[in-house]
Amino acid sequence: MGRRRALSVPFVITIAASGCTGFEGTGRQEPPPNPPPPPQSSIIVGPDGKCLEHISPHCEPGYTCNPPPPREVPCPPELGGPPPRPAGAKGQVTRNLDGTCTFYFDAADCPPGETCETPSPMAVRCPTFGESIVINEDGTCTRVYDEECPPGDSCNPPPPEPAPCPQGSQPEKVLPDPPTTPGRLERNDDGTCLFYHNAPACPPNVMCNPPPPMEVKCPPEEKPEEKPEEKPEGTPEETPEGTLPKAPTSGGHLERRDLTCTWVPDPPRCPPDVACNPPVEYEVQCPEPPADLPDAPKEANGSVRMLPDGSCFFYYTTSCPPGVKCNPPPPKQIKCPENFEGGVG
Repeated sequence: MGRRRALSVPFVITIAASGCTGFEGTGRQEPPPNPPPPPQSSIIVGPDGKCLEHISPHCEPGYTCNPPPPREVPCPPELGGPPPRPAGAKGQVTRNLDGTCTFYFDAADCPPGETCETPSPMAVRCPTFGESIVINEDGTCTRVYDEECPPGDSCNPPPPEPAPCPQGSQPEKVLPDPPTTPGRLERNDDGTCLFYHNAPACPPNVMCNPPPPMEVKCPPEEKPEEKPEEKPEGTPEETPEGTLPKAPTSGGHLERRDLTCTWVPDPPRCPPDVACNPPVEYEVQCPEPPADLPDAPKEANGSVRMLPDGSCFFYYTTSCPPGVKCNPPPPKQIKCPENFEGGVG
């Protein structure tokens, strides 16, 4: 009968887990881990004048973090940016190709006869909602509408539509001068000019098309020479307001009436059996008598007469023998005697 062998009992040690994180038996505690740094944020002013906050979160080494999308925030004063559209100003906002916005003022309303200057275009903050003009790459403009919708609603703004570009929003078109080749120039009603080339010389039995018309710079318009208006003889000349005209040198005669002078035009020549209206008399400047006129001769026989124009002449008289005809000297203009009121003296 064999011997039975006893099995040994396994030796198990149970250690109770302690809530202390310090070193066993030392009583010293381990410091808590450092908190992650706060996310970095930056505010950038976009070309439309809006401010967007970009957040860069902290990522552990070896990890890649997805930052949240940018969010619109009020622009800080130090960043500035374009101002909003001028309040109460009449004009249009355009969205430019680079994403910026420009406000074009409407032409100023001026009273008749005055000249007013329209303010220059200014950069403004792009509107979030409302109507604006978009400048397209081909130089045309489109009116677009943006509507503010309540959360969860779907709004259908009016569709875009072609619109005239604000004045000054497009660069001035540089046109060539008219060619020197054979052709003709036509000026259109809208102020533009087109040059039409003549048909080219083509080989026999071949039809050639001339080049298409081209827009060119309009040459200065030749204005017909303005000829001065022919006025009837004796018509008073134009003078500043309040100034009397000078007396004409022909076509009538001058009469001095009291202290004024009147020009009396010659009567018109009328056809037979036709009644013509008499010419209109008008007041003129009284001519100044020459300063070097002599006095009336004292030793000669004759008399002084004052003409209607206020001038004085000495008329000679001669005594001739019986049966002899004598011719007196011609009248001589003299200085009018003092206190001479006209007539014969």
